[in-house]
Amino acid sequence: MNEEILENEQIVDLTNIKQELIKLTIMKHTGKEPTTRVINKFSKYLIMEYENNTSKNSLDNRLNSLCKAIEKKYDKYTRIREL
Repeated sequence: MNEEILENEQIVDLTNIKQELIKLTIMKHTGKEPTTRVINKFSKYLIMEYENNTSKNSLDNRLNSLCKAIEKKYDKYTRIREL
């Protein structure tokens, strides 16, 4: 049960990160802030594009890997900072 809760939290976190990354990337590319509708539609498009992609290079796996790397580096940073 706890594993399921943690997995759901990770999915929600990853979805939020992906939504924010999409928003920031579109803003950088167009110079304008996209509407929530545009972000949601583009997110659905990405889901369709990567529907059957289970490789390590899939968008979700890359984001998940990046998050884990940041978490590890932050943990190391907090340990060093305390010295």
